[in-house]
Amino acid sequence: MAANETQRGSNRLLCDALEAMPELDPSSCLQLASLSIHTTGELLVYCATGPGRTRVAKTAGLQAEQVEDCRIAAELMLVPDMDAHWVPLLRAAGVDSLRDLACRHPTTLTELLSRLYREPRIGKPLLDEADEPDEAGTGALGFFDVASWVAWAAAVLTSGDET
Repeated sequence: MAANETQRGSNRLLCDALEAMPELDPSSCLQLASLSIHTTGELLVYCATGPGRTRVAKTAGLQAEQVEDCRIAAELMLVPDMDAHWVPLLRAAGVDSLRDLACRHPTTLTELLSRLYREPRIGKPLLDEADEPDEAGTGALGFFDVASWVAWAAAVLTSGDET
């Protein structure tokens, strides 16, 4: 990944991205700080090798699968303007990498994310009957947001700077 793309998304503090990584809690962040892992980018660097992933797992008290889930979330957080609360929804939609994101059709993904957003166990709590539900492409997440994520991921992969 080119330096400018890495700097945009990899400087997010882990403690600010906990919503994207339910495997971590504030105490896990403190434990990872002992390895000088404070940001999503630093987590990605550590998780780039088997020994690094093992060290992260031991330090944070995580299973290998949980470390991989955190690595995937950190990779998705590289996308500019990606809020942490969208990462679990992307994961529920089957997006597990920038490559997966780049292959998605923005309209279809927007509609799927909008549906998932309304599911209480994935998105927000159930709506009161008086509340108007968000329609696909409006409200909390719009088509242009998703289209920009897909285009960014495709551009990064096309340029040969894969994560």
